[in-house]
Amino acid sequence: MQTMEEITEYHRNHRFVLPKSGQTIIGPQTGTRYLIGDQFDAGGYGHIYFCTDEWGHELVAKVLMPLGDQQEMQQRAEAEFVAASIARSPYIVQVAEAFVCHGAYYIISERCSFSLRRMFEDPGFNLPVWFQPLARALLHALHFMHTRELTHGDVHAGNILLHRKPDILVPNEQSATEFKLGDSGQARSIAEARAQDSWHPGCIPPEVLDANEYGPVDYRADIYQAGLLLLNLLAGSELEFDQDDILAGRPRALAETLPHPAANAIASMLRRHAQFRIPSALDAWRAIDASLNASLFNSQPVAIQTNRRRKRSRKAATS
Repeated sequence: MQTMEEITEYHRNHRFVLPKSGQTIIGPQTGTRYLIGDQFDAGGYGHIYFCTDEWGHELVAKVLMPLGDQQEMQQRAEAEFVAASIARSPYIVQVAEAFVCHGAYYIISERCSFSLRRMFEDPGFNLPVWFQPLARALLHALHFMHTRELTHGDVHAGNILLHRKPDILVPNEQSATEFKLGDSGQARSIAEARAQDSWHPGCIPPEVLDANEYGPVDYRADIYQAGLLLLNLLAGSELEFDQDDILAGRPRALAETLPHPAANAIASMLRRHAQFRIPSALDAWRAIDASLNASLFNSQPVAIQTNRRRKRSRKAATS
């Protein structure tokens, strides 16, 4: 990988140009030729394109535009590549290479089919059926990162990706399905995690809002975000919790009312005070797995009242 000093110098001397479909981009570290396909997504930080390498692997090219603060761009590009390089879990989207070309930061990673957010939007998916495999994949990925002194910091439905891996012996048959945690752009070493970092508005942990009351910002923020995600999965939709809801403990209170065997485990992940939260991603998975194995449960969506006015009438849980 290029050093950030080399990337910065290269960036200063090359005009930013977005790639075009059919264009070949060469990775400077490996000499790999990446054939750029159509753009299929765009966000605040850049554009995402289909691409393939010389072996025919299906990949994506994330092109980070040089907008806003240059230091922030450097930190995001470096964080995503370094985090993905260290945390090579089978449940984390793998990054193949990161480099600068024509003034833009490129991050080349494996291709996934679509995100959990799209599954929320599609009524054809029976989301609770996916609860156990998704919980296992997500918590495994977080445990893998945490044991390598990294925190993800951006766990939400848009960053949980469904990956379909074909069998090379029967490529035309139904492929295997797995979930992966993607977008490590907000990843930090645990020691460097700060409340001042960027946080997705729909999944802000309590300690980010009030560290003096709810504890320091560290890897346990990931556990809280994972708890919110699993709560949404059981609901079959993305619930809305604003900062007042978070500080009042309404996500935990709601989890405790669910008629699902994993409800108590999820509620433990959603404790407001970090020191009272379930202590690790591995412990969270053990609690969920034990509860599911001990009970025959209905895989239909649990009845959750998502109306904001009704939610606000619930008493806040203490923690």
